[in-house]
Amino acid sequence: FPLRRPGGDASDDCRRRPAHVRGVDKPCGLLEALNFVTNGTPSLVTMSTYDKSGKYAGHGPLRKSLEKSLNVQAIATRKAVMQRRLDELKAHLDEAVAGKEEVDFSELMCSVVFDILCSSLFDLELGILTGSGKDADMEGAEFLRRMRKMTDELIKTFGNPLRPLFLWDRDVREGRQNQRFLRAFAKEALDRYRAKVTDEELEDDPSMIAAIIRAEYQSEEHRIGDFVLFLLAGFDTAAYTICWCLVELCGRPEAYRQALAELDTVNPSRGPATGLPLSAYKFLNLCIKESSRKWPMAGVGLHRVAKEDAVLSGTDIPQGSVVLNVCPHIGRVALQDGDEFIPERWEPRHKDYDTVTKYNVMYSQGKRNCVGQNMANMQVLYTLSTLLQHYNFELVSEVRPEMATTFKPCNLQFKITSRGHGMGDAK
Repeated sequence: FPLRRPGGDASDDCRRRPAHVRGVDKPCGLLEALNFVTNGTPSLVTMSTYDKSGKYAGHGPLRKSLEKSLNVQAIATRKAVMQRRLDELKAHLDEAVAGKEEVDFSELMCSVVFDILCSSLFDLELGILTGSGKDADMEGAEFLRRMRKMTDELIKTFGNPLRPLFLWDRDVREGRQNQRFLRAFAKEALDRYRAKVTDEELEDDPSMIAAIIRAEYQSEEHRIGDFVLFLLAGFDTAAYTICWCLVELCGRPEAYRQALAELDTVNPSRGPATGLPLSAYKFLNLCIKESSRKWPMAGVGLHRVAKEDAVLSGTDIPQGSVVLNVCPHIGRVALQDGDEFIPERWEPRHKDYDTVTKYNVMYSQGKRNCVGQNMANMQVLYTLSTLLQHYNFELVSEVRPEMATTFKPCNLQFKITSRGHGMGDAK
């Protein structure tokens, strides 16, 4: 994997040949810090892949029991639910456009994606945008607020594993309170679902919440922990991917127009986005991959252990050393123009195709790759296609990236108008 050399700016770094260190995965640091969110209970993310004898156990059987609810066929059954959330987003933006209101777009996308996740996978109608829904009394907006606070505390714990013991720190104490709130929310959601379905309905339900209840967890605490972790891992990653793609499209008008031309060709009536297969959005998918190369979902670095001695810019890296690799540089340092937004790189005939596909794997690979990647793809593509087909976007602020567990676009403000005039009109 490529490592950024110390010194120099990012553009200078892109012009150098990346150095490499042979390494193996070390599931520590951030992953262990995630146990703070689940009150020390190992989750699907932090659970060991192998038992002490070297047998593939623990993580494996549990993952297999959950991933069936996240395959393409299972998620396709939830398209109608997802479309209702997208219609609510349109109604919300129509009001904002009519009233010429400013919109904090990062926060809006987090709310939308969180609502989609909860209704599509966990049978929760929280109504964060509308203020109404059968489960509105569960305080979905408060859950989202506390989840963000927990993410902030998670980063601090990542930097100092002893931080949870600092009970004199007000933020640590608040983190404990948020931890209890999130777990109480998850327990309430599980209990509500159990109370309304029969055993037969539970067995046949392809939803994620049904799969979590059916799975053989070590305890109810482990089950609650996974419920919280799936929400934590799923809402801001997809939300910020949508935001960064819009930012990059606004910075390259020709790519913006090409994306709109594709959308107006495959969906000329501008009907429900979920009525089309994901494969219809070919160029838009290239745009998502390219913006994710520049602004990956994972913000903090990955831990690796050097398998052999190496020298990096004059610095000795002994075998066994733990190396922290900052994710955003993985997709940039191997390209001469790594800071440029060029969606065509992802086409097989492009000269950069082999490089970008080698160094950029959005959802990882192997037995511990992202179990929710099908859901994430559907959320991002359908939400982006809905936004682009119905509204024009003009970036009117200086966006500031904030590195946490994900890369958040701070101070993200668009001038939003209805489609049919302005640069966003493909015609």
